[in-house]
Amino acid sequence: MSAAALAVFTLARAVAGAASAAPRIGATDGRLVIALPDFLPGDPDDATLARALTQGVAQALTQNGRLALVDSTLMSGLTIVVDTVPDFTPWRAIGARALVTGLVSMQAGRIRAGFRVWDTAAGLQLIGQMYRATPEQAPELARVIAAAIVERLAGKREGTAPLRKLL
Repeated sequence: MSAAALAVFTLARAVAGAASAAPRIGATDGRLVIALPDFLPGDPDDATLARALTQGVAQALTQNGRLALVDSTLMSGLTIVVDTVPDFTPWRAIGARALVTGLVSMQAGRIRAGFRVWDTAAGLQLIGQMYRATPEQAPELARVIAAAIVERLAGKREGTAPLRKLL
């Protein structure tokens, strides 16, 4: 089994059944609404891995109860970029207060995943991180990415002064 296939299999087991249970709404019910389009694949062979990692991040994000994801049907047709500042107008129009973009690839048998979180109202990048992991670590990688997103949106890091807060 290839490294990418192992990572996808491991992620799929970790999020089995959770995707249908995750709340996805277009308007807020007291939670911060974020857009999490599928992470882009580094090349076409990475598409399944990118989708699986996005699902793992989505599951972890919705478990804290303070975030809601924009319904994927509302994101259909919107342009997703990872290397330039996005046009925030369409993301604001669908009710997203924050936008998460990402890129996932397999390099030398390891997952390379980078993401950015954007404040759609201010048009600012709030965080940008890059991680590497083995295929077996894929579920933990999804949780680490989600935790970094929540930490940044909550506006504080342990042991530091508060950051600009959205939550």
